[in-house]
Order: sequence, then C-alpha cells, then structure tokens
Amino acid sequence: MSDPVTIVRSYTSELTLEGRTVEGVVVPYGVEAEVADDLGPTPVYRETFTPTSFAGQLQGIAAGRASFMNIGFTLDHRDDLDRYIGCMTDAESSAAGLVARFTLRHRDNLDLVRSMLAESHTGLSVQAIIRRSKVRADGVVERLQAHLVNVAAVPMPAYAGAGITAMRAADDDRPAPTPMLDAVAVRWGFVD
Repeated sequence: MSDPVTIVRSYTSELTLEGRTVEGVVVPYGVEAEVADDLGPTPVYRETFTPTSFAGQLQGIAAGRASFMNIGFTLDHRDDLDRYIGCMTDAESSAAGLVARFTLRHRDNLDLVRSMLAESHTGLSVQAIIRRSKVRADGVVERLQAHLVNVAAVPMPAYAGAGITAMRAADDDRPAPTPMLDAVAVRWGFVD
C-alpha cells in the first residue's frame, strides 16, 4: 500500500438553497471523470469513487472518534476567514454518493453568500486524503478508501454529479453544535 496522498476534486449538480442549512452530494459514487494530477498512472487519467470510499470516516464519526465539525465549508478552497462560510454538520452515503449537510456561519454578508451559492458557486469541490486505490483492468483508478478534509463551493466544477441540493427556507438562529469544544470544556472542568 502506498502512502496516503491529498487530492482536490470538483463536482456539479442541480442546486437548491434553503436558509443557513446547505445540503449536497459532495462526491458522486460510480461516476467516472477524467482528472489530472500527480497521483495517477498518467498525467490525465479516469477516476471513480466507490460507495465504500468514506465508510471508515463515517463509522469513526458515528463512534465518536471524529467530528464533522472539523470539515470546513469554504468558497474556492481558500482558508482566509472571509471565505470560511460554515462547517459540515452531517453526512451519509446514499445511492447517489456522499451526501453532506452544512450550516452557514452567521455573518454580515450572509445574503451575499446565499446568493453566490444559488447563482455562481453552485458546484462543490472536495479535498480528500486518498488512503487506498486500485487501477482496474480498463485503466480507471478506483478510490476505495478516502478521508474528507474540506468542502468548497466553486463556480466551475470539473466533475459532474455533485453540488448543493438544498438549503433550508427559514433562518435557523440556533448555534451550530460544537462537540469537540464541548469535550475540551468538560475535560478541563469548565462545565459539568
């Protein structure tokens, strides 16, 4: 097995937006795309993700060993604060692929961010660490195990089949959950 490597892939699909909760297929399963990076057998190669690609990460989160809150939601994979628009709150595998939900941050320009998600930044792009792959007989690289690191809304995705599919209609003013921070506060005795 080779060492894990990090890749970035972009996807697109029909987008529906509702309030501060955003939902979308972040990685479609079984969809082949032509990609180019330093990881493939050739500079341009075909790639697909399997339904088991993120199973280990989802199981770790379900068991409490990890958190969705560590997966940021940004614009254009930029990590400066004004491009950090929210965080992942939930994800599940479906027939379509890895479906994730995000909560947008409260911010002065929330209407602008919502407008961008509806009009210009309608695709989703993921940054993932690839833990295991295989090359099929037809030359397609199958991603068998991966770990999602970041998701970004992008204007021009290169990979069909993923994007924002829903955003809640009513604003939800409840604060986003902070399980990692809560665990630290309990550990250090700040709360019971």
